[in-house]
Amino acid sequence: MFVDKPVAPSGADVETLFNLAEQHQTPLFVGFNRRYLPLLNTHLNDQRPEDELGTPLLSLRWEKHRHALPDAPRRFIFDDFIHPLDSINVHGDMSIDDLDVFAQFGEGLLGRLDVRWHRDNSLFEASMNRQYGATKETIAVAYRNECYFFDGFTRGERMQDNVITQLALPDWTGMQASKGFEAMLTHWFEVVGAGWVETALTQRNVSTHWTADDLVVYCDALRDSD
Repeated sequence: MFVDKPVAPSGADVETLFNLAEQHQTPLFVGFNRRYLPLLNTHLNDQRPEDELGTPLLSLRWEKHRHALPDAPRRFIFDDFIHPLDSINVHGDMSIDDLDVFAQFGEGLLGRLDVRWHRDNSLFEASMNRQYGATKETIAVAYRNECYFFDGFTRGERMQDNVITQLALPDWTGMQASKGFEAMLTHWFEVVGAGWVETALTQRNVSTHWTADDLVVYCDALRDSD
């Protein structure tokens, strides 16, 4: 079964659905297309062994902004912020207990949300400002003496040894490919063929949704206390 994110608007419902899928031996696949962005996955090496490259991931910052769209915390977080949140949950073990959270409200609506956490020697940050000057998404990644900056999903820069190299997808790359949908569906077809989803992927899906739910509770309490 393929379900676009979010699977459900609460962590408890998501966990229930995954448990049912397991009981019925039905793979439940969640459509997070940003996990499959070809420009990023071609150049970033955080999943490769450190002893081969000597370049462990030091930091990852994912920003996704919109213009004039403050909203209630649950819609803000589950419908939109869940993208950058999941994108920094690369190890699938994020928890609200680990997060430093900053939230801005205006007239009872959530306008901006930032979370920050670290795991081992890596720093992870996700930011969404829905009162930004324009709709925009950027990703910044740092390794030892090497860093990347992506302005959207089709172009970016690699900086190493004080040299900046421009990165871009081929001109003929279609939107479905550049935004990760083609690779995501390819993975889904592999899951259908195998009849199962990797345990680590399921854990990441559940972790992302539970953290999103906990953030809603935190933001609701913060708003109500004002």
